[in-house]
Amino acid sequence: MKKTNLILIILILSISLTFFGCSQDTPVASVSGQPVTEQEMQKYVDFILSQDQTGMMAEDEQQLEMIRTNILDSLIVVRLLEQYSSETGIEVSRQEIEEEYQLIISTYASEAELEEELKNRGISKDFLRNELQDQILRGKIYDLVTEDIEISQSQAMEFYQDNKETMFLEPEMVKVSHILAQYSGGGTLEPPTDQERQEAREKIEQAQQELEDGKPFEEVAMESSDDLFSGENGGDIGYIRRGEMVQEFEDAAFDLEVGELSDIVETSFGYHILLVTDRQEEYIKEFEEVKETTMVFLENEERNQAWTDFIYGLIEDAEIEYHTGLRSTLFPEEE
Repeated sequence: MKKTNLILIILILSISLTFFGCSQDTPVASVSGQPVTEQEMQKYVDFILSQDQTGMMAEDEQQLEMIRTNILDSLIVVRLLEQYSSETGIEVSRQEIEEEYQLIISTYASEAELEEELKNRGISKDFLRNELQDQILRGKIYDLVTEDIEISQSQAMEFYQDNKETMFLEPEMVKVSHILAQYSGGGTLEPPTDQERQEAREKIEQAQQELEDGKPFEEVAMESSDDLFSGENGGDIGYIRRGEMVQEFEDAAFDLEVGELSDIVETSFGYHILLVTDRQEEYIKEFEEVKETTMVFLENEERNQAWTDFIYGLIEDAEIEYHTGLRSTLFPEEE
């Protein structure tokens, strides 16, 4: 939980940047009179490069240019949202920021542990709090922009009817158990030696003989299979779809009837004996099965589209000026 939170914060910092106030440094662009400065951009360049443990990013001029362009895109959008919030009276209180900060602290053993992690990542507490402020502001504007979006059941049904043979098609599946006699050098890139193949073959033939003598498949799998994970479950690996297993295994599995044992099957892992315990034929899910998830999906799609339209509406109404050769990708270059 701890690492996930911090990675998420870092990702947000990389994609969705915040403004720390006007700098007197050279402006690279301005948004309705508000500058985006070289010094401000460099702070984020330095931050992103500091997360690259290999150091290779700093040596790649093309990637550095892309990073700078992405930062410029983000800072221009931040300016636009700040200007919109100022015009509409949307504010973020210190209490709201502190509540979010405390939520992050709660995923650590202590605040000191969080501070140590931030230090190791090159992130100051002020940097984090400013980012939280920006995220809260964005959330408030997003909620305002998308508050009237609702998806009806009829819209969901229409989407279902248009896409049921693709998005809602459940492919054929078989539930498979297996016994594996793995090559002794299994897992390496080298092909097995004749000796390794012979040893594995003898082991799987012994398992096959036990099955022919009437010993339950589950017992043989638990006692003999080199696939220890499935062996603990009597060889059961669950349902598989086409394309999920190596070809030889897949072909054998889908050729079997329920309750039927395969002959010995060789794959790159070794020798197998398969047992199919259930089969589910291809079918299209009923609307009632997918209604709720479809409505959520469509609502998210419409919200994202509304947000995109809103941002580009701000862009179209803005006065953007560039003061260097660097250009944002948010705007078409004028002839």
